[in-house]
Amino acid sequence: MIKLGEIISARRVELGMQQKELSIRTGISRTLLSLLERGRMKSVSERVLSLIAKELGLCPDLLMALAGKVSSEIMEIYKKNPLEISTIIRNYHV
Repeated sequence: MIKLGEIISARRVELGMQQKELSIRTGISRTLLSLLERGRMKSVSERVLSLIAKELGLCPDLLMALAGKVSSEIMEIYKKNPLEISTIIRNYHV
């Protein structure tokens, strides 16, 4: 299974971007980015993941899922239609 830090690091490298550049573009400290890429962060906010996703051209929901979270946008959709969404998820076959 792909890990959050691995996908962030791989995409950053694929784009030819250093951690310092990503740090400047997102406003996230280089230290935090380094910890995140090495899998040393126990928790990371939706805001941080969204900023990283935007700069790297990744889906924020993918990063959220890899972090074991659900975006607030998806949660609001779920709250409005819990039975329908639960049924869709449970019936989805990979």
